Amino acid sequence: RVLMHSAVSQRNKLLRDLPLIKLSADSKVIVERYRTKNRQIVEYATPVIVAGRQIAIGRIGYDSQALSRAINDALLRTLGRVAVVALLCLLIGTVAAFYVADRLTRPIVSLTLGVQQIGEGNFKASIPVVGEDEISQLSSRFNWMAEKLRQLDELKDQFIATVSHDLRNPLSAIIMNADF
Repeated sequence: RVLMHSAVSQRNKLLRDLPLIKLSADSKVIVERYRTKNRQIVEYATPVIVAGRQIAIGRIGYDSQALSRAINDALLRTLGRVAVVALLCLLIGTVAAFYVADRLTRPIVSLTLGVQQIGEGNFKASIPVVGEDEISQLSSRFNWMAEKLRQLDELKDQFIATVSHDLRNPLSAIIMNADF
């Protein structure tokens, strides 16, 4: 009798009512392929031996086309998941790359803008110094240079004011005498 079958209607039927696999005495496992109702069936059979005597035949079969479809569907779902994960990794990687690039270039951009202001004569411009890296040291040196240029500019202004004042008095006297 059939004890278990994927089709409930086949359970408890006699084996003679089902396609029978014949096992020879020395057979361990045999494979048989056959078609039924547009299905390609692959069936494995092995003898069940107890105390040296064969008491049954264990059989398992499956529809190879249905199995192939199930495997293909699982592979497609897996491929879809891998694609989603790959896209997420790409997106996260792109965002991380932009973040890192911004963090690396921000001090250089700040230094460039500060140097441009100093070059235009704004000696009070200050470049932000963050950290202890080479860019920060360079920014610090530019701030020092801007301070020295500011001091020199103030000295220049004082010198011009002093010279202008000192020249104005004698010129005023010459102009007054020249008018008479």
